[in-house]
Amino acid sequence: MGICQLCREESVLVRAHITPLAFHRHMQSDVTLAPVVVGSASDSFPLRRPGGLYDEELLCDPCEKRFGPWDQYGAECLLQRFKGDAQPIVFKGETIAYQINNWDEEKFRMFVLSLLWRAVATTNPVFGRVTLGPYAERLRQAILASNPGSADDFSVIVCRWVTRPENEKMALAQMSPYTWKLEGINMSKLFLGGFVFYVKSDRRPYPRGLAELMLYSGRPVYAIARELEGSKDIIAMRPTLERYAAYLKR
Repeated sequence: MGICQLCREESVLVRAHITPLAFHRHMQSDVTLAPVVVGSASDSFPLRRPGGLYDEELLCDPCEKRFGPWDQYGAECLLQRFKGDAQPIVFKGETIAYQINNWDEEKFRMFVLSLLWRAVATTNPVFGRVTLGPYAERLRQAILASNPGSADDFSVIVCRWVTRPENEKMALAQMSPYTWKLEGINMSKLFLGGFVFYVKSDRRPYPRGLAELMLYSGRPVYAIARELEGSKDIIAMRPTLERYAAYLKR
């Protein structure tokens, strides 16, 4: 028994996945070995997680089942449909973004927001660098209502890692999410399945140019193309990866 962090009722708690198991399995290149989860914190150490990233003190069974349809839709869109649905936007011979015309924006945004709520609510240390302050309760209410609110409430921008073929598996790495400021605006950054999600938890609007890219009802879903090699996130992971390489060598 325990207190469910979503409904706040005392109940029998279940093993709830913080990130959908489908994405964890998608990272697995060797059926005999569990995928490695790499934290971006300076003191983190990569660990194999055979059961994925879960929390046994987070949700009761009815609340855990709320996330099922959103997780299923997110996995379907990102893991199965993206390559077929995404139309490259090319500028001077380079793909700068992708346009998807046939995704359900509201359902997809609920998927992203549900990821963020679980990352904030869990005590799993992999997610310890993401916080929302007073916006955490607003997000919990949005999850309970199954309603993401207007596009300005927890605005979401999607990015897709673009990488050399030999680094495709690295693009799928499960990195630690974190909260930071973009031109003074409070943002959270989530990584999943080769994608990066930026979620705003701030009343101030996005800087000019970004507002046109956020998920918005009635218009296509856009995914910005971002190069993996040389990105700040990969550079931040380097000390952790070097420690892991030394461990494997020993």
